Amino acid sequence: MPFNRDREVTFESLQILSTNTVRGGTVKLQLVRWNNGRPTVEKREWYQDDDGNEKCGKAKGLNLDDLEVIIAQAGSLRAQMGTGTPNRPSVADITGMPRRLVAEVQPTAVPEPAPEAQAPMPLPRPAAPVRPKATFV
Repeated sequence: MPFNRDREVTFESLQILSTNTVRGGTVKLQLVRWNNGRPTVEKREWYQDDDGNEKCGKAKGLNLDDLEVIIAQAGSLRAQMGTGTPNRPSVADITGMPRRLVAEVQPTAVPEPAPEAQAPMPLPRPAAPVRPKATFV
């Protein structure tokens, strides 16, 4: 699909989780919706241009502090994110299964590892490489 520069991009901030001021801008961790799509959590730098308009920079990776903020606010995030997406088909639509059957399907629980399997075994050290002796002819 070719890139369309004339396409309007819409942005909606649903919830600001945290903000930090850095290098003349603000880094916001927030729940957002781009182009009326699915809500998502993102961390992005925002700055003001010469006209005073707020502009967004590139998205940034999350760190441990960000994850702690997300976990602390998981309840409100779940409520805002909801279970469905307005612009995407449901599982029933994709699979052709009746909705009552899709609702009955339960996710399979992943078993917890055995306690002895939690500590990884140390790997054996590789032997030192053997260098061939130089022979002069």
